[in-house]
Amino acid sequence: MKIAPIALWCAALLSTALLAATPAAAKQKVDRARAEAERACYLDAKTLCPDAMPDEAKVTACFTAKRTQLSPACGAIFDKGI
Repeated sequence: MKIAPIALWCAALLSTALLAATPAAAKQKVDRARAEAERACYLDAKTLCPDAMPDEAKVTACFTAKRTQLSPACGAIFDKGI
């Protein structure tokens, strides 16, 4: 399974929002957001964008193109920019 690329994609999107937090708190927030995004979006990425994995930019582009097909949980995460 290739969960790490999705996690890295989500962590990269979160990093700018977490710059004001302390390093330890920021890491905890990123870890929680990564886990949430993995749970919400892994199956979507695997079924809707298998050729895009593990490239984060390609997964993002695929999710953008297929936004209406994302599961409700993944769509909510994606809409937040996580």
